[in-house]
Amino acid sequence: MKKQTIFLVGGGSGGHITPLLAIGKEVSQISPDIEIIFVTERGGNFANILDTEAVQSKKIFAGKLRRYHGVSFWRQLLDIKTHFLNIRDVLFLIFGIVESFVLIIRYRPKVIFLKGGFVSLPVGICARLLGASYVTHDSDARASLTNKVVGKKAIYNLVSLSEKSPTYDPKKTMQVGVPISDEFAPVDQNTKSSLRGEFGIDNDMTVILVVGGSIGADRLNKAVAEIAPKLLENSKKLMIIHQTGKNQQNYYKSAHDRIRLVEFIDNMSQYGAVSDVIVSRAGATAISEFATQRKALILVPNPNLTGGHQLENAKLLVDARACLVAEDSSNLADNLSHAVEKVLRDDNLKKELETNIAQFDSSSSAKKIAQILVDIDSV
Repeated sequence: MKKQTIFLVGGGSGGHITPLLAIGKEVSQISPDIEIIFVTERGGNFANILDTEAVQSKKIFAGKLRRYHGVSFWRQLLDIKTHFLNIRDVLFLIFGIVESFVLIIRYRPKVIFLKGGFVSLPVGICARLLGASYVTHDSDARASLTNKVVGKKAIYNLVSLSEKSPTYDPKKTMQVGVPISDEFAPVDQNTKSSLRGEFGIDNDMTVILVVGGSIGADRLNKAVAEIAPKLLENSKKLMIIHQTGKNQQNYYKSAHDRIRLVEFIDNMSQYGAVSDVIVSRAGATAISEFATQRKALILVPNPNLTGGHQLENAKLLVDARACLVAEDSSNLADNLSHAVEKVLRDDNLKKELETNIAQFDSSSSAKKIAQILVDIDSV
């Protein structure tokens, strides 16, 4: 009997690769005989993560449609470089469809998991044309363009932050959360104290962790560097851990013994565990990871990303009184300073945020999705 295979498809960012790895791990535990093949894009910054994980992966061409939320029509029209890249990526999409066709014919997967994003589009198109079983997943509050294109014929449309989706058939829609590593879990005081000892941080310090994403966030980084001296002056028991992103400029004019700069964090669960307040962009994976740890969040949603999905993610949490938001505008530094000072001054507010964020806990998401995939019968 031919070995059953599951395709896990995604890429373009660490927020797609890490969930796929979490799902793959759970599938292997539930059904060790199933062969797992990760499908991602050629030459991607994060596709190389799969190479270090000693998993079976296939790389395909994939074309990205570059769109920018909140950017004027005329500015986009005159952006010649973006038009050129979009035309080039149409060819990448065509190449990717051919490669996906070959992969599906060769391996005949029992089911294909599409994480959304541009890497999933060529695979999803081929799966639909060939009648292969596939499942879509959206981490953000708004469905991705790819999943809007191929989602209608999916067996299930899995969603993360809210089961109310205007895009999908309610009968096929299931809220499962965002699949995250099992390293993320609620943090008790003993775990926090132990890790602080390893990090060389005193237990009486209040730690703010700032993360802008794997490649950094220039506007956020500049705002944090601007307000940090005043925050540290106002509180002698405050420490800032700032992940600036790889190859980013030095945002601080001088060193400070209560500021730790980190280019890239590969053990985010530990950094989250030692922190009291976290300042982050509003990507769904980051939200779910820190929600699972029950951390007080200050979100700085990027207003320019496609579809404004980070704005919608943040609004969902604000409505649940599960975070504070600092608007990324010309007054970002002031907005962020106000939010940080507010949560530092009000311990009841901090506790409220830690309690309410629990509803976005995703600790069981990877296992739920893995079970769904394993239970689907081959076509």
